[in-house]
Amino acid sequence: DYRNALPSFFPTRNVMSLMLPLEFGNKDEVEAVLLIEKTQSGNYQGQTILTLKQCYVNARLILPLENSFLNPAKIED
Repeated sequence: DYRNALPSFFPTRNVMSLMLPLEFGNKDEVEAVLLIEKTQSGNYQGQTILTLKQCYVNARLILPLENSFLNPAKIED
């Protein structure tokens, strides 16, 4: 589903990244987010792991959050 990859733009580096949800175990809920960037060779490289709160702050939403893993009601402070 294309809605699982959320865009994130970092203006200081002029870089567009994608945030991909990570699920561990059999809980069927997102616990963390992998931030990936496209390299000059055209491959994608993982840059860091984010919490859901960090992901929500960094997300630049192009589409509504309908049916997305990034649900503000489930994010802990």
